[in-house]
Amino acid sequence: MKMKTFVIGNPSSANGKAGYYWPRVEKAVQKKLGPHESVLTKRPGHAVALAREALEKGYNRILVYGGDGTTNEVVNGLFEGGRPKNKRVQLGVVPTGTGGDFRRSLGLTGKVAQALEVIAQGHTEPVDVGWVRFQGNGGQTEERHFINMTGIGLSGEIMRKVNAARQSKSFGSTFVFKWAAFTSMIGRKNQMMRIEIDGHAPVYETACSLHVCNGRYAGGGMMFAPGAELNDGLLDIVLLGDFKVFNFLVESKALYRGDHIKNKKVQIFQGQEIRISSENDVMLEIDGETPGVLPARFNVVEKTLNVLCPPNFGRKTDS
Repeated sequence: MKMKTFVIGNPSSANGKAGYYWPRVEKAVQKKLGPHESVLTKRPGHAVALAREALEKGYNRILVYGGDGTTNEVVNGLFEGGRPKNKRVQLGVVPTGTGGDFRRSLGLTGKVAQALEVIAQGHTEPVDVGWVRFQGNGGQTEERHFINMTGIGLSGEIMRKVNAARQSKSFGSTFVFKWAAFTSMIGRKNQMMRIEIDGHAPVYETACSLHVCNGRYAGGGMMFAPGAELNDGLLDIVLLGDFKVFNFLVESKALYRGDHIKNKKVQIFQGQEIRISSENDVMLEIDGETPGVLPARFNVVEKTLNVLCPPNFGRKTDS
């Protein structure tokens, strides 16, 4: 199959560094992959429209130059109603951005040269995509697809602050996420949540944060779901229980190693359809964006997105 390449770049990614380096990156794309079309996003949500435009023009290899949020937008442009618009299209990631969590699950180091080499080699794997319906910030029912992870509770509050911290992003993703976590914990109360998995009897738990995971990582390298696989047909539900400020900060070190799952306040479930609700307004974070609140229903769409990745796909990487 002859590959026609379309590159969607987010110049605002990585606090504007992506835009600064874009001319150099585009030259590298041309040298490694040959003729292509490229467009830079101009506003939030623009990547969704660009991905749909690329499909309409017959492009079958779509590359994302940006972070997790840009990748999420492109995925939402490639899918509609839980189904891919084109089952043969390939998605490649040239990573930048504050978090870079999806590329970690793919086994990418974060270096442009390595990402382009992987794309040029052409090895693909079909991965799962998450589909979530929730209450939007305006009160209406909305739905989105996600490729990496959805966070509920503290995670949503943290990401809202991370996305607002444009200036502090220059200090690096680790600082930004830790700062946001610390300030979000001050004075907050953990919420009771109702969790129903695959139609079984609901579980009621007071949680600091709850994560519905397709990939392993979130929060700039925290390994929330060490057992998650992008292509196992399941979503991993990681519940961080009734943690207080001190406990959470201690456990945050373990989060980078995946050792938090040994804590008795952490529970892990798996399922294909998950319903989560609360009597209170609990914020959602979807691949780094904060579009709404509970209640939410999650479904996995099995092995429907062909992602360009290293041959050792699925192995853990500490890069």
